[in-house]
Amino acid sequence: MKRPRARWARRMVIGPSVPASGYWPLWVLGIPSGALESPGLHLQHAQSPSQTHDRVPGQFAPPKRPVPEKSLQSDAQSIRSRYPDMTMRLEETTRTLRALGDETRLRMLALLEREELSVSELQEALNMGQSRISTQLTQLREAGLVQDRRSGRRNFYQLTTGRSVDFLDSVLDPHRESEEFQRDQEGLKAVLARRREDSRSYFDRVAAAFGEQVLPGRTWEGLSRAILRLAPRGNYADLGIGDGLLTLMLAQVADQVTAVDLSKEMLNQLKLRAGKRDLNNINYVEGDIEDLPLPDAQFDVVVLSQALHHAQQPRQALAEARRIIKPGGRLLVIELLAHNESWVKEQLQHIHQGFTENELTELIQATGFENLLLERAARDPQPPNFMTLVASAQATA
Repeated sequence: MKRPRARWARRMVIGPSVPASGYWPLWVLGIPSGALESPGLHLQHAQSPSQTHDRVPGQFAPPKRPVPEKSLQSDAQSIRSRYPDMTMRLEETTRTLRALGDETRLRMLALLEREELSVSELQEALNMGQSRISTQLTQLREAGLVQDRRSGRRNFYQLTTGRSVDFLDSVLDPHRESEEFQRDQEGLKAVLARRREDSRSYFDRVAAAFGEQVLPGRTWEGLSRAILRLAPRGNYADLGIGDGLLTLMLAQVADQVTAVDLSKEMLNQLKLRAGKRDLNNINYVEGDIEDLPLPDAQFDVVVLSQALHHAQQPRQALAEARRIIKPGGRLLVIELLAHNESWVKEQLQHIHQGFTENELTELIQATGFENLLLERAARDPQPPNFMTLVASAQATA
């Protein structure tokens, strides 16, 4: 946020407000700099007994005589009429500063700045009890610094956007190298590693039977429409292979396919199926789609089929896809339209309940792609009738 020219003043008494000592930048208090330059406004300083009457550059000289309360009230009305949202901003700033005045809440904000987390994950990272975590989250939410979303049986918390968190960096920066903050970051790494291991364990466990299941968003119509959007030949990468069905289809039209998955067992099952079809143009790579062990600008086409809803950070997965695509190469994304079926979180290890068309569009365009085409490709024939989105885009040159 662009800060106005540095000007400092005592907290002003506007109307019958009780004065408080201490200097604050006018922008922190939410007061437009022009508000204090308007003619006819008599703003009184809240002074301590020891304060001298020497004028300091950038401050207002104290009045020689008290200003009547009636005049102060008139000044307050004048300011509010000219700046109708000032009162709201002052109240918002007060709530924000009060919320930031606690070590535990600052530590929580430093973690939520990095990752969306549940109460239990915050407990694990900070090594604190549930009651303490819940109490502090309530205060942060009331201050407008965090927001929550329901996911299955759990609530996940993340930072809000807007004026309330604009100066959070300046508050956290002096403490990032402290022992407490560093220990918390190590705790966060452990939480994220456990998430990945839970996902890996699930897919290792179900790999053998995965191709027999009826999975959300896997319709022949949706897959065939996706394949028709691709160039017939080239070097392909399939990120997050799942049951490998699409990988096998790609191998029949591509020069080479690199199959990437977090689960080694999923890759083993794909090898077996490819062997039965005499497909020998598939490379098998065990890795995280958010941190690909692949070189830059290597592929003509990158495919993410029903993979983004398993990603902790879909934007990062798309950024990695952009990194490995050749300039002008194609991206293909097959995803679920946003839905309310929370059971997929527990039973299928989905992290996100699909994406709206606007969300998917923003994610793709924000990570270096253009010429985006997105459509609702097909609806699953069986309840709950998931809708499949297909998006294709071109990597910017």
